[in-house]
Amino acid sequence: MEPDRDRNAPSSEGEESPAGGTHAAVLEIRCPSCRKTSAIPLPPPEVFDCPRCRCELATLARLRADADALLRQSRAHLLRGAHALALSDASSSWDLRHCRAAATLAFLAATLGGDAPEGVAWLRASRLPEA
Repeated sequence: MEPDRDRNAPSSEGEESPAGGTHAAVLEIRCPSCRKTSAIPLPPPEVFDCPRCRCELATLARLRADADALLRQSRAHLLRGAHALALSDASSSWDLRHCRAAATLAFLAATLGGDAPEGVAWLRASRLPEA
């Protein structure tokens, strides 16, 4: 595990509308080249370029969507008491996107699974500042 900071803006997925439905799910991505934030629909399209600098963002969006899906799976495993699976999914999410949520879930899964040294390492990673 190599802690690092998240280099992208947070995502907002499927929010509830006041009328009771959900808005279209989007992923907010900050362009690594010019830093402009863009909303990309989910699932990410095959081709999506930054509107400002034309940098290709679709691959980054797919990686972010995959990391977010792994976080959701990790949470579900943790709630069912499957600590090893939760740790595996949180660690895989961390490999795709270094974020506090992945490190926190890995910390919880490792600690609840009885691996205190691993839990301490993930606790340190979860305290890194978000980018």
